[in-house]
Amino acid sequence: MFCNLSWSLSPAKAYILHGRNATGKTSLLKMAATLLLPDSGEVSVTSLSSRQDPIGVRQKMTYLAPHEGTFYGNLNGWQNLTFFGRIQNIPAKYLIPAMMKLADLFSLSEHLKLPVEKYSSGMKQKLSLIRTFALNRPLILLDEPDRFLDDASVQILKNLCIEQVQKGHTVLLTTALANATFEGSHFTLLNGTVAQGV
Repeated sequence: MFCNLSWSLSPAKAYILHGRNATGKTSLLKMAATLLLPDSGEVSVTSLSSRQDPIGVRQKMTYLAPHEGTFYGNLNGWQNLTFFGRIQNIPAKYLIPAMMKLADLFSLSEHLKLPVEKYSSGMKQKLSLIRTFALNRPLILLDEPDRFLDDASVQILKNLCIEQVQKGHTVLLTTALANATFEGSHFTLLNGTVAQGV
Protein backbone atom coordinates (compact mmCIF):
# COMPACT_ATOMS: atom_id res chain seq x y z
CA MET A 1 0.00 0.00 0.00
CA PHE A 2 2.87 2.38 0.83
CA CYS A 3 6.05 2.79 -1.19
CA ASN A 4 9.18 3.83 0.74
CA LEU A 5 7.05 6.25 2.74
CA SER A 6 9.01 8.60 4.99
CA TRP A 7 7.23 11.46 6.73
CA SER A 8 8.20 13.46 9.82
CA LEU A 9 5.79 15.58 11.84
CA SER A 10 6.90 18.45 14.07
CA PRO A 11 5.52 19.61 17.42
CA ALA A 12 3.19 22.61 17.53
CA LYS A 13 1.92 22.04 13.99
CA ALA A 14 -1.23 20.79 12.29
CA TYR A 15 -1.11 18.53 9.25
CA ILE A 16 -4.04 17.88 6.94
CA LEU A 17 -3.71 14.70 4.89
CA HIS A 18 -5.90 14.65 1.79
CA GLY A 19 -6.70 11.60 -0.25
CA ARG A 20 -9.53 9.90 -2.03
CA ASN A 21 -11.25 6.90 -0.48
CA ALA A 22 -9.13 3.73 -0.33
CA THR A 23 -5.81 5.55 -0.73
CA GLY A 24 -4.58 4.39 2.69
CA LYS A 25 -5.30 7.34 4.97
CA THR A 26 -6.95 5.22 7.67
CA SER A 27 -4.26 2.54 7.42
CA LEU A 28 -1.56 5.16 7.88
CA LEU A 29 -3.21 6.56 11.01
CA LYS A 30 -3.75 3.05 12.38
CA MET A 31 -0.04 2.40 11.99
CA ALA A 32 0.73 5.58 13.89
CA ALA A 33 -1.73 4.45 16.57
CA THR A 34 -0.06 0.99 16.79
CA LEU A 35 -3.26 -0.71 15.62
CA LEU A 36 -1.44 -1.95 12.51
CA LEU A 37 2.21 -2.79 12.07
CA PRO A 38 3.98 -1.99 8.79
CA ASP A 39 5.50 -4.89 6.86
CA SER A 40 8.84 -3.10 7.09
CA GLY A 41 10.15 0.02 8.75
CA GLU A 42 8.55 1.54 11.80
CA VAL A 43 6.60 4.43 13.21
CA SER A 44 8.10 6.40 16.09
CA VAL A 45 6.41 8.93 18.37
CA THR A 46 8.65 11.15 20.53
CA SER A 47 11.51 8.68 19.86
CA LEU A 48 9.40 5.69 20.96
CA SER A 49 9.11 2.82 18.50
CA SER A 50 5.69 1.40 17.68
CA ARG A 51 7.31 -2.04 17.38
CA GLN A 52 9.42 -2.00 20.54
CA ASP A 53 7.22 0.08 22.82
CA PRO A 54 3.61 0.18 21.54
CA ILE A 55 2.22 0.94 25.01
CA GLY A 56 4.56 3.88 25.40
CA VAL A 57 3.50 5.19 21.99
CA ARG A 58 -0.20 4.92 22.90
CA GLN A 59 0.40 6.97 26.02
CA LYS A 60 1.72 9.81 23.85
CA MET A 61 -1.17 9.96 21.40
CA THR A 62 -4.90 9.77 20.98
CA TYR A 63 -6.77 8.44 17.95
CA LEU A 64 -10.20 9.29 16.59
CA ALA A 65 -11.45 6.28 14.65
CA PRO A 66 -13.48 6.80 11.46
CA HIS A 67 -16.48 4.73 12.56
CA GLU A 68 -19.13 4.75 15.25
CA GLY A 69 -18.59 1.29 16.74
CA THR A 70 -16.19 2.37 19.48
CA PHE A 71 -18.80 3.00 22.19
CA TYR A 72 -21.02 0.73 24.26
CA GLY A 73 -24.56 1.38 23.07
CA ASN A 74 -26.24 0.25 26.29
CA LEU A 75 -24.23 2.75 28.36
CA ASN A 76 -25.00 6.44 28.36
CA GLY A 77 -22.62 9.04 27.01
CA TRP A 78 -21.14 9.95 30.37
CA GLN A 79 -20.57 6.32 31.34
CA ASN A 80 -18.74 5.74 28.05
CA LEU A 81 -16.53 8.79 28.55
CA THR A 82 -15.59 7.94 32.13
CA PHE A 83 -14.95 4.29 31.25
CA PHE A 84 -12.50 5.17 28.50
CA GLY A 85 -10.91 7.75 30.76
CA ARG A 86 -10.29 5.15 33.49
CA ILE A 87 -8.62 2.68 31.14
CA GLN A 88 -6.26 5.50 30.11
CA ASN A 89 -5.25 5.90 33.78
CA ILE A 90 -5.93 9.64 33.82
CA PRO A 91 -6.94 11.03 37.24
CA ALA A 92 -10.61 11.97 37.35
CA LYS A 93 -9.81 15.41 38.77
CA TYR A 94 -8.15 16.27 35.44
CA LEU A 95 -10.32 14.30 33.05
CA ILE A 96 -13.83 15.14 34.24
CA PRO A 97 -13.51 18.95 34.01
CA ALA A 98 -12.00 18.60 30.52
CA MET A 99 -14.86 16.35 29.40
CA MET A 100 -17.49 18.65 30.87
CA LYS A 101 -15.99 21.69 29.13
CA LEU A 102 -15.90 19.89 25.78
CA ALA A 103 -19.45 18.58 26.20
CA ASP A 104 -20.63 22.14 26.77
CA LEU A 105 -18.72 23.34 23.71
CA PHE A 106 -20.42 20.74 21.51
CA SER A 107 -23.85 21.29 23.16
CA LEU A 108 -23.92 17.64 24.20
CA SER A 109 -24.11 18.01 28.00
CA GLU A 110 -27.88 17.54 28.20
CA HIS A 111 -27.66 14.32 26.18
CA LEU A 112 -24.93 12.57 28.18
CA LYS A 113 -27.46 10.65 30.27
CA LEU A 114 -29.01 9.05 27.18
CA PRO A 115 -27.88 5.59 26.03
CA VAL A 116 -25.44 5.96 23.15
CA GLU A 117 -27.58 3.60 21.06
CA LYS A 118 -30.11 6.46 20.87
CA TYR A 119 -27.52 8.96 19.60
CA SER A 120 -27.53 10.24 16.03
CA SER A 121 -24.37 9.87 13.95
CA GLY A 122 -23.52 13.51 14.65
CA MET A 123 -23.89 13.06 18.40
CA LYS A 124 -21.65 9.98 18.34
CA GLN A 125 -19.03 11.94 16.43
CA LYS A 126 -19.16 14.72 19.03
CA LEU A 127 -18.77 12.14 21.80
CA SER A 128 -15.73 10.71 20.00
CA LEU A 129 -14.20 14.17 19.74
CA ILE A 130 -14.80 14.85 23.43
CA ARG A 131 -13.05 11.61 24.36
CA THR A 132 -10.17 12.36 21.98
CA PHE A 133 -9.42 15.93 23.02
CA ALA A 134 -9.98 15.36 26.75
CA LEU A 135 -6.92 13.08 26.90
CA ASN A 136 -4.64 16.06 26.18
CA ARG A 137 -1.93 14.03 24.45
CA PRO A 138 1.00 15.49 22.45
CA LEU A 139 -0.08 13.70 19.25
CA ILE A 140 -3.70 13.86 18.10
CA LEU A 141 -4.73 11.62 15.18
CA LEU A 142 -8.10 12.48 13.66
CA ASP A 143 -9.51 10.32 10.87
CA GLU A 144 -12.07 12.43 8.97
CA PRO A 145 -13.14 14.20 12.19
CA ASP A 146 -15.72 16.43 10.51
CA ARG A 147 -17.91 13.51 9.42
CA PHE A 148 -21.59 13.99 10.37
CA LEU A 149 -20.93 17.39 11.98
CA ASP A 150 -22.93 20.55 11.32
CA ASP A 151 -21.17 23.80 10.40
CA ALA A 152 -21.09 25.12 13.96
CA SER A 153 -19.52 21.92 15.28
CA VAL A 154 -16.93 21.92 12.48
CA GLN A 155 -15.89 25.40 13.55
CA ILE A 156 -15.54 24.22 17.16
CA LEU A 157 -13.39 21.35 15.91
CA LYS A 158 -11.18 23.75 13.97
CA ASN A 159 -10.75 25.94 17.06
CA LEU A 160 -9.81 22.92 19.18
CA CYS A 161 -7.15 21.92 16.66
CA ILE A 162 -5.71 25.43 16.78
CA GLU A 163 -5.66 25.31 20.60
CA GLN A 164 -3.78 22.01 20.54
CA VAL A 165 -1.14 23.45 18.24
CA GLN A 166 -0.80 26.47 20.54
CA LYS A 167 -0.12 24.04 23.39
CA GLY A 168 2.77 22.59 21.41
CA HIS A 169 0.91 19.46 20.34
CA THR A 170 0.88 17.86 16.89
CA VAL A 171 -2.42 17.38 15.07
CA LEU A 172 -2.73 15.05 12.08
CA LEU A 173 -6.16 14.84 10.48
CA THR A 174 -7.34 13.18 7.29
CA THR A 175 -9.97 14.28 4.84
CA ALA A 176 -11.35 13.12 1.51
CA LEU A 177 -12.35 16.70 0.66
CA ALA A 178 -9.99 18.68 -1.56
CA ASN A 179 -11.51 21.95 -0.31
CA ALA A 180 -11.13 21.24 3.42
CA THR A 181 -10.43 24.51 5.24
CA PHE A 182 -8.56 23.31 8.33
CA GLU A 183 -5.56 25.44 9.24
CA GLY A 184 -2.18 23.75 8.84
CA SER A 185 0.16 22.20 6.32
CA HIS A 186 -1.69 20.32 3.60
CA PHE A 187 -0.42 17.06 2.11
CA THR A 188 -1.84 14.44 -0.25
CA LEU A 189 -1.54 10.67 -0.02
CA LEU A 190 -1.43 9.18 -3.50
CA ASN A 191 0.05 5.97 -4.90
CA GLY A 192 1.55 5.07 -1.54
CA THR A 193 3.50 8.27 -0.97
CA VAL A 194 2.88 11.61 0.74
CA ALA A 195 3.48 14.86 -1.15
CA GLN A 196 2.98 18.43 0.03
CA GLY A 197 -0.03 20.26 -1.40
CA VAL A 198 -3.53 19.25 -2.41
